[in-house]
Order: sequence, then structure tokens, then C-alpha cells
Amino acid sequence: MSYPPSLQIIHLSQTDSTNLEARRHLPALTGNTPTLPLLVWADYQTAGRGQKGNHWEGEAGKNLLFTLVVCPHDLAAHEQFCISQATALGLYDALKPYAKPCSIKWPNDIYAGDRKVCGILIENILSHGQISHSLIGIGLNVNQEHFTSNAPNPVSLCQLTGHLLDRGALLRAVVNRISERLKLISLRQPDLLRQEYADALYRHDGYYRYRAGGIDFEARILGVEDDGHILLEEPGGKRHRYTFKEVHYLFPDRECE
Repeated sequence: MSYPPSLQIIHLSQTDSTNLEARRHLPALTGNTPTLPLLVWADYQTAGRGQKGNHWEGEAGKNLLFTLVVCPHDLAAHEQFCISQATALGLYDALKPYAKPCSIKWPNDIYAGDRKVCGILIENILSHGQISHSLIGIGLNVNQEHFTSNAPNPVSLCQLTGHLLDRGALLRAVVNRISERLKLISLRQPDLLRQEYADALYRHDGYYRYRAGGIDFEARILGVEDDGHILLEEPGGKRHRYTFKEVHYLFPDRECE
């Protein structure tokens, strides 16, 4: 399997952050660029970040740490969550054979059962009310066998499958799957993305425990709005609308996430 055509690839043994490295190359991506012009991946990050500034743990040479630069065409700022949906679904497609049962934990983590195998950090650059570039940073646990940080539930594909994986082949598969999903945005097919994303959501079928504003409650996922807010409904019918980090999942074996 080869990479999408016209994709420029930069591979580094070490960098501070692949998102930061990709940002340094943006001035060269002006003009009539393809939808997916650049992939930056590194064997190690000294300042890797997750959502809301969280640190991403990654043992050198064991995982996939990379950033895809996307140049959407005519995508308004208020439509930016569809990039998150497409990215998460592309990863879901590629990782289903390894991460079982595979799901997307809102907004865009990839889970195997109740454990996190992959995280995504997307930074959108706006121009005149539209998205000129999206920097899609991805940290995927591949061959790491031990985790030492205080992250609550990391797991790697190696731990799940019992064997080491070829990082290069896996990266090509992931990039191609994400590219295929991103094409649905340019084809203006948001309904397909929305429905498949909803079907792949972690805990999408039933009532589970959550915490918001210091209060624990039970609810089910009604859906995710086009702007990324999650909608929850309690058994009595009371509904809630949250943005990321306003609500936390509760687990039997740990406090929350």
C-alpha cells in the first residue's frame, strides 16, 4: 500500500512536537495545494501534547507520532468538527483489526474496550471565516509494552495483539484511511460522517455514569451536534449539552476521565 499521491513526507528521529514541526512548513504550502499535502512523523517527541495541554507519553521508536496537514476547500469555521469526525473514523477503520472492541470516545480518542490506544489533537488555522489549514496531530500506541506516566488507561496495539507491529506499514494504512474519510468532506457528505461516527461512539448504547460540575449522574448519549457538543439524557428525560472537558466519564476501576 502506498501513500496518497502528492503527499510530502518528513520523517524525523526527534522533534519537539510534530504539530509544531508541521506549522514551520506551512509557508511553503501556499497556493494550489492538494487536500492532503504534508505528513510529519517522528520517532520521539520532547514536547508532545494531548487535548487541553495534556502531556502525551511515548517511548522512543515504539509508537506512531505524526501530524497530517489538511487544506480543506470551502470549509467554514463552524464546520470544523467534521474534520475531527473524519479523522477519528479513519483511525477507527484502520485499527479495528487490532483494537478490539474498537470505538471512538468522544470527541476523538480511539479506545479498545475501556482503554485508550490513540489520541488526536487538531489545530485549525482560520482565514476569512474559513479553515485554511488543519494540523491533525496523532499519537498512536503501537509497540510500547510499559507505561510509566499517571495516564489512567493507556494500552498499545502490541499489548492487545501479543506481537510487535510494523510501524511503517501501519502508518501508511492509517494515513490512507484518514484520507478516504476526509474526501467525504470535500464531497459534501456530512450526513454519512455523522451517522457512522455516532454508530462508532464509545458507550453509545445504554446508560452510563458521568460527572459534570462535581455531580455524578447516569445518562445515555443522544448524539453529538455538528459543532462537537455532546448531548446526554438522564433516565427521567433530563437533557444536558456539554463541550469537551465539561463532562467526564466515570469508570468502576478509576475515578474519571
